[in-house]
Amino acid sequence: RSRMSAVSLTHRPFMSELTLVQKTDVPGDAARLLFECDPPITFKAGQYAKIRWPTLDGTTKTRFYSIASSPGVKSTVDSLELCVKKVPGGKVSPFIVTDLAPPYSCDLILAAG
Repeated sequence: RSRMSAVSLTHRPFMSELTLVQKTDVPGDAARLLFECDPPITFKAGQYAKIRWPTLDGTTKTRFYSIASSPGVKSTVDSLELCVKKVPGGKVSPFIVTDLAPPYSCDLILAAG
């Protein structure tokens, strides 16, 4: 993967590749996910991530999540943290909390929240 210049997420939606580098189980049927971003990103507090998840059955599902990581103060960030709670009967969150493992890759679109 080549590193592109940082993309500002405060002005327009965009897509970036996310690679899961760490997954931590959280009490209450949830998971903390740490992704590397390519290209690095900038964002404002309160924005949310629109993620396109390739699933085990070969389809893709798109879902929205609040960003748990802090925005960069002066520069860009090359990682993004999300916390996902398993929703009983859900089509994506059980996959994320139960089956997802590094080095999983997905697409990020960030929109102002």
